[in-house]
Amino acid sequence: MKSLLFPSAVIGMALVVSACSSGTSEPVTSTVVVQPSQSASASSESAPAPSSTAEAASATSKDKSGQRSADEFLNAPLDHSTMDSYGVTNADGSSGCMVIPDNDHVSCRLAFNDPPLVPQVGMPIWESNGLKYESDYGFSPAAFVGGEYRTAGALQPGESVDIEGVTFEALVGGGLKGTKDGHEFTISGSGEYHSDTFPPKPAADGTARVGTVCGQANPMGNQDFLVYVAQDGTNCNEAMAALDEYKDAEKGGQALIAPVSNGWGCSVSALDGQPDTPENRHFTCSADNGQQRVVLIK
Repeated sequence: MKSLLFPSAVIGMALVVSACSSGTSEPVTSTVVVQPSQSASASSESAPAPSSTAEAASATSKDKSGQRSADEFLNAPLDHSTMDSYGVTNADGSSGCMVIPDNDHVSCRLAFNDPPLVPQVGMPIWESNGLKYESDYGFSPAAFVGGEYRTAGALQPGESVDIEGVTFEALVGGGLKGTKDGHEFTISGSGEYHSDTFPPKPAADGTARVGTVCGQANPMGNQDFLVYVAQDGTNCNEAMAALDEYKDAEKGGQALIAPVSNGWGCSVSALDGQPDTPENRHFTCSADNGQQRVVLIK
């Protein structure tokens, strides 16, 4: 189902595609810096990894061996920044998170086995490679390009640490769990992802954030596509109505010239921010005001 495809810490700029972001940003190339772990010794290869999202959601560090100190995960200072940051990973370092207390920043890089898609206008990649935390929403998938991501140590299965209001636990099987202000996420050792806000759903009035699936549609032929929100604030009800009307026009041979009555239009094109190449062209629909857009993906 795939096609194509941290918020910037003050210490480095990054392009972020997330289920909360919108607008167009220019890509910034920068080096990802990872400090060698001083505490990681061995990965939990002998423990079976959860094999489903349900298992990932219910996994806990049952063999808890102790609480680690946040100081163990304090990143070394940078010459160009006076801000403290903390970084923690799971046992093998494949998934981890960075916390910057001064601006309540929490973002993660996760080894998804099936990366959630976050197609967004103006951004070059659509596959999530991490998470961003929003105080009014929780954790949501994000795609990071460049930026500075550092970690100072690894948790072993059964260990946990509290860092500036965020609790991280290493799970049996190599997973990692994070909780903050009643929100949580879990990534299993096999890459299965769960959070209390995933998958995103439209609000009662139909409005939705980037990465929300409004439904299915087959505007051309008999092949069904998933209808993804590509701009925050898009109204799924309006988008699906536009697709239905486009389908009716297509049957009459007028799809490319007949106007859509609710102020939407549809075409096959690459979204802004991506090269206009055949593999980047998708069936998209957008509102005349330029503030709403969906893209169809198999």
